[in-house]
Amino acid sequence: MKKGKEQQEYINLKQASEIFGLDSRTMKKIWLGTEELHFTRLGRKLIMNKAELINYFAEQDTIKY
Repeated sequence: MKKGKEQQEYINLKQASEIFGLDSRTMKKIWLGTEELHFTRLGRKLIMNKAELINYFAEQDTIKY
C-alpha cells in the first residue's frame, strides 16, 4: 500500500442500515435498486465503501427503492 493514501472503510449491509436507521431489507432494496451505488458481494455478504454510501444519501432528494 502506498504511503499517504487514505485507508478506505467498507461496511456491510447491517452496519449501513444501522447508520441510517433503516431496516436491513430496505437498505438492500436501495443497494440493489440503483446503479449509482457500487458494492461487492463476498459470499452472502454485501459490502461497500462507507464514504460513497454517505455521499449518495447526502446528494439524493428522493431515494426510490
